[in-house]
Amino acid sequence: MKTNPDLHEQLRQLNQKVQALHSSLSDVRQNLISAKRAREDYELGKTFFYQLVKDGVITLYRIPGTRKVYVKRSELDAIFEPTGVIEGEMAREERA
Repeated sequence: MKTNPDLHEQLRQLNQKVQALHSSLSDVRQNLISAKRAREDYELGKTFFYQLVKDGVITLYRIPGTRKVYVKRSELDAIFEPTGVIEGEMAREERA
Protein backbone atom coordinates (compact mmCIF):
# COMPACT_ATOMS: atom_id res chain seq x y z
CA MET A 1 0.00 0.00 0.00
CA LYS A 2 1.44 3.34 -1.06
CA THR A 3 1.30 6.35 1.20
CA ASN A 4 0.73 9.86 0.03
CA PRO A 5 3.29 12.29 1.54
CA ASP A 6 0.95 15.24 0.96
CA LEU A 7 -1.82 13.48 2.85
CA HIS A 8 0.50 12.77 5.77
CA GLU A 9 1.55 16.42 5.87
CA GLN A 10 -2.07 17.58 5.76
CA LEU A 11 -2.94 15.22 8.63
CA ARG A 12 0.04 16.47 10.64
CA GLN A 13 -1.03 20.10 10.13
CA LEU A 14 -4.62 19.27 11.03
CA ASN A 15 -3.46 17.53 14.20
CA GLN A 16 -1.45 20.63 15.19
CA LYS A 17 -4.50 22.84 14.66
CA VAL A 18 -6.69 20.53 16.76
CA GLN A 19 -4.12 20.58 19.57
CA ALA A 20 -3.92 24.38 19.43
CA LEU A 21 -7.72 24.67 19.60
CA HIS A 22 -7.84 22.25 22.51
CA SER A 23 -5.22 24.29 24.36
CA SER A 24 -7.02 27.57 23.75
CA LEU A 25 -10.36 26.06 24.83
CA SER A 26 -8.68 24.92 28.03
CA ASP A 27 -7.45 28.49 28.66
CA VAL A 28 -10.94 29.87 28.04
CA ARG A 29 -12.55 27.37 30.40
CA GLN A 30 -10.09 28.26 33.16
CA ASN A 31 -11.09 31.92 32.87
CA LEU A 32 -14.85 31.26 32.80
CA ILE A 33 -16.97 30.91 35.92
CA SER A 34 -20.69 30.34 36.18
CA ALA A 35 -22.91 33.38 36.62
CA LYS A 36 -24.05 31.99 39.97
CA ARG A 37 -20.47 31.55 41.17
CA ALA A 38 -19.59 35.05 39.94
CA ARG A 39 -22.47 36.56 41.91
CA GLU A 40 -21.35 34.66 45.02
CA ASP A 41 -17.63 35.39 44.66
CA TYR A 42 -18.16 39.09 44.00
CA GLU A 43 -21.10 39.43 46.41
CA LEU A 44 -23.44 40.74 43.73
CA GLY A 45 -27.21 40.58 43.93
CA LYS A 46 -28.93 38.72 41.11
CA THR A 47 -30.88 41.79 39.94
CA PHE A 48 -27.80 44.03 40.00
CA PHE A 49 -25.71 41.40 38.20
CA TYR A 50 -28.21 40.98 35.36
CA GLN A 51 -28.65 44.76 35.10
CA LEU A 52 -24.90 44.94 34.43
CA VAL A 53 -25.38 42.31 31.71
CA LYS A 54 -28.30 44.24 30.23
CA ASP A 55 -26.24 47.46 30.27
CA GLY A 56 -23.40 45.71 28.44
CA VAL A 57 -20.95 45.97 31.34
CA ILE A 58 -20.64 42.19 31.66
CA THR A 59 -20.84 39.70 28.78
CA LEU A 60 -22.39 36.27 29.27
CA TYR A 61 -21.06 33.18 27.49
CA ARG A 62 -22.49 29.74 26.91
CA ILE A 63 -20.33 26.75 26.05
CA PRO A 64 -22.02 24.71 23.31
CA GLY A 65 -23.67 21.63 24.74
CA THR A 66 -24.13 23.11 28.22
CA ARG A 67 -27.01 24.90 29.86
CA LYS A 68 -24.99 27.04 32.25
CA VAL A 69 -24.20 30.67 31.58
CA TYR A 70 -20.66 31.87 32.24
CA VAL A 71 -18.72 35.10 32.62
CA LYS A 72 -15.02 35.82 32.29
CA ARG A 73 -13.34 36.14 35.67
CA SER A 74 -10.83 38.56 34.13
CA GLU A 75 -13.72 40.80 33.01
CA LEU A 76 -15.11 40.90 36.54
CA ASP A 77 -11.66 41.50 38.04
CA ALA A 78 -11.24 44.51 35.77
CA ILE A 79 -14.51 46.01 37.04
CA PHE A 80 -14.80 45.01 40.68
CA GLU A 81 -12.73 45.05 43.81
CA PRO A 82 -12.48 41.63 45.48
CA THR A 83 -15.18 42.73 47.94
CA GLY A 84 -17.70 43.16 45.12
CA VAL A 85 -17.75 46.97 45.27
CA ILE A 86 -17.42 48.88 42.01
CA GLU A 87 -14.28 51.01 42.17
CA GLY A 88 -16.17 54.21 41.34
CA GLU A 89 -18.73 53.55 44.07
CA MET A 90 -15.95 53.06 46.58
CA ALA A 91 -14.35 56.37 45.63
CA ARG A 92 -17.69 58.19 46.00
CA GLU A 93 -18.18 56.68 49.46
CA GLU A 94 -14.70 57.78 50.54
CA ARG A 95 -15.39 61.38 49.47
CA ALA A 96 -18.69 61.51 51.37
